[in-house]
Amino acid sequence: MFSDVVTEDLGESDSADQSLTEKQERAIKKFTIFWKFTASDYPSYKPFETEVANKKYLALHKMINFLEDPDPTLRLSCRSWLSESSGKYNRILDPLIEEFIKNSNFKFNPESILIDGNFDTKSVI
Repeated sequence: MFSDVVTEDLGESDSADQSLTEKQERAIKKFTIFWKFTASDYPSYKPFETEVANKKYLALHKMINFLEDPDPTLRLSCRSWLSESSGKYNRILDPLIEEFIKNSNFKFNPESILIDGNFDTKSVI
């Protein structure tokens, strides 16, 4: 339930709200704290594993997008989270690769990997 609340907080984007940056910064802090507390439970427990808009790890996508945010406060908060995750990047990459494979049109066999149809670059981006 906590994951869902943080995911919802990260997703707020009402530009008319003056304190939007503050809300997003608090959401980033919540994400970072929960991410740190659940580190020892990985891979048996993957926080923020909620599928929204065909993205299973929407909160993780939001955090990665904040790394390029024009607001320096949000960008710095996310870079701090990323640097605290050093040595445990598999917690970030594994879910993203899992999601990519699920949404791709790859066919695997022991000898080769085939792409069935046109390759959709949206999921890579």
